[in-house]
Amino acid sequence: MADRCFVTYEQSYNKKEALERVVERINEAAGGRVPILIVFFSSNVQFYYHSNKLHEIYPQSTIIGSSSYICLSSEGYGPDGLCALAVFDGIDCVAGVIPEVQAYPMQYASDVTEAAHRITKFENTVCLEFTTALLACEEIVLDTLNKGLEGTGIPVFGSSSGMGASSIMTYVSLNGQIYNEACVFVLIHNEMGCIKLIRENMYRPTIVSFMVTDVDCERRIIYEFDGRNAAQFLCEKLGIRKDRIRDYLAEHPFGCMVGDEIYNISVEDVDPDSGAVYCDSRVYNRTKIVLMEARPDIREVWRQTYELAMDSGNFKPAFTLIANCTIRTDYLIEHRLIDEFNDAMTDYYKCYVGTSGMGEQLCDRHLNQTMIMALFE
Repeated sequence: MADRCFVTYEQSYNKKEALERVVERINEAAGGRVPILIVFFSSNVQFYYHSNKLHEIYPQSTIIGSSSYICLSSEGYGPDGLCALAVFDGIDCVAGVIPEVQAYPMQYASDVTEAAHRITKFENTVCLEFTTALLACEEIVLDTLNKGLEGTGIPVFGSSSGMGASSIMTYVSLNGQIYNEACVFVLIHNEMGCIKLIRENMYRPTIVSFMVTDVDCERRIIYEFDGRNAAQFLCEKLGIRKDRIRDYLAEHPFGCMVGDEIYNISVEDVDPDSGAVYCDSRVYNRTKIVLMEARPDIREVWRQTYELAMDSGNFKPAFTLIANCTIRTDYLIEHRLIDEFNDAMTDYYKCYVGTSGMGEQLCDRHLNQTMIMALFE
């Protein structure tokens, strides 16, 4: 019996060549079947071509994709080319688009509700979404999705789109249509078992903590910690000069403490004049923040995540989707761990495909410097 899914990756600067090889492999694995769903990732410069051509070749399939900093998969990884997951059996899916994500996406919540009521079952279903990045819209997109899914119990899993170092725009795609200001989503019901969502944090809390006391939530700007100017407070607390604070915070994300959980928030910039701290996720007033640091035992982190996912060997995923933050990817590259990381993910999860984007979305949270996984039994 042919496998129900297939992952392929072709790294090539020649977009036509990359597409032809990926399609050839998908067709060979399909054994005459038409893919129900294709999830794909590529670089910005090749994204339009791959999105359009995949839809032309597979017009009956639901095809969802995102531009990515680096494509990740069990068949290899890299900044160029095309990687794709094709699912042939065992799922039902319904897709949609939320446009105008910077304006008023909530007006499209009813479209999400309508899509949810066309899916086979709410149980063992996840909402996979990709949202264009650099628009500070992820939280209102999540509000829209969760409002539309209210009462279904369907969780949200996804990523902000990614881009290369020389790019200034990110893209998402659904069935050949490309967007640079939208969220595309697909509700996936797994007919073969459950879907497990996992969040991995490679950072650990330090002893340095403080309270947010003045913030512009929508603009993601922190003005004060513990009643003091934000940048000045951090410089004194950490014993570093103001001209070094930005670099320091690039390696030490904020940990937003919510009950017993810690959610990572990246610092995008620090204004040397006003002392304001610009973040990549919303922070609310009276939030307790703990400074984070990279764990030295990152291989142990991967192993612990795997053990949590596998549930003592009782869970066996057929395929896995991964969203790995661009900053985490850069960390792996800089520390010469990216090969080992991809080998570990392939060994642990076998058939997997992933993106490296500008943020991660899980249920009702927009995260940074995190890896999240959706494992389909």
